Amino acid sequence: MTTASTMDGIRALARGDEEGALEAFGRALDGSGDYFEAGLCRARLLVMRRRYEEAEAALAELDEAAPGSMENLDRAEAQLLLGIAQREQLRVYDAVESFRAAALLDPRDGRAEAAIRELLEVQEP
Repeated sequence: MTTASTMDGIRALARGDEEGALEAFGRALDGSGDYFEAGLCRARLLVMRRRYEEAEAALAELDEAAPGSMENLDRAEAQLLLGIAQREQLRVYDAVESFRAAALLDPRDGRAEAAIRELLEVQEP
């Protein structure tokens, strides 16, 4: 169930208030029932704002909070976001590993495979 704080974050995003959205998602993470939804929204927004180190830290917190309790599609999304953050920090090997993990968790979503192909093409001489 989506909490009021997560909904506040979604509404703030719709208004274009990214800082307000980050604050609302942060409140939702403090003991809410939709911890993973709020955490993924927050990480996605951090990646969109090019705050990659913060996004990585947010994703690590999600994983540490309750290892193994995220649904596969949420875990795939988290791995995809992690791969994007790593790629943008020029950590190609880490990014490929994260994208591979995302592709294994959700083989129907082609974004991870496309990101791997793109990274490997760039690395070829």
